[in-house]
Amino acid sequence: MARYDAREEQWAPMEIKGVRGYFCDLRIDRTTVPSCFDFWELADGDSDGTPCRYKFGILVNFFGTFITTGRLPVDDMEYGEGYINSEDEWGFLDGSYSFLEIEEMEGCTKSGGLRFCTNRNRKEMDTDGKIKQRPVCNRV
Repeated sequence: MARYDAREEQWAPMEIKGVRGYFCDLRIDRTTVPSCFDFWELADGDSDGTPCRYKFGILVNFFGTFITTGRLPVDDMEYGEGYINSEDEWGFLDGSYSFLEIEEMEGCTKSGGLRFCTNRNRKEMDTDGKIKQRPVCNRV
């Protein structure tokens, strides 16, 4: 399954459960996204064009990739996924941006940008989809 370089794609502003981020309808290579972004893949229900869940990796009914500097709630800790229960919980915002524009707007670069990390009890999905501890990153 092909994955694409985030820096070579256009991204649409999107909001899920009040958390703003950026959407691309391609499978993005995680290694091309700076660590200051949370990386999620979205799935649609039955290929109806409506996202219904998000997690670290989606195999079936892939809808797109969502990156954010915010924190999406994880509804199912065992599987590390969240659910989008209605049309009111998600939507596209106006605009389209290159990844370079997003990095500049968010103050984020491949090296971590204007963020610093401290150890606290944050959760993150490992590559196998399991939950692991994650440091909290804050803007300076």
